[in-house]
Amino acid sequence: MQTILIYYKMNENYSHQFQSDWGNIMASTEITSMLNCGLIAALAALCLYLASSRQRLWPAARARAYFLRWLSVPLLTGALATVAEAAGFWAGLVIVLISMAAVLLVVPSIDLWLQRGKPQRA
Repeated sequence: MQTILIYYKMNENYSHQFQSDWGNIMASTEITSMLNCGLIAALAALCLYLASSRQRLWPAARARAYFLRWLSVPLLTGALATVAEAAGFWAGLVIVLISMAAVLLVVPSIDLWLQRGKPQRA
């Protein structure tokens, strides 16, 4: 009887450990989809910034402004679709907007910092 009880306790601990590991795998999958969503949304925000008329980061992008504006639409849709399954629509929308806001705050600052020694054009 004692041997059966020890065997049962060992199996009980193993199944609990398996459930815990499965939860960690699911959590890492959700985090990965959220990071992918953030990167795709950041790329869409970068496309929108490069399509703006005042950017000096990449002057050749002004010729492709129309394409870059339209490219941001499927990128944003893909970012939202990537995270909507894991986090839900509204949480995914918040993640997309936060990622875009971060890029749209940082990239103009980098642009100004890179242009700091160059003469202003009229």
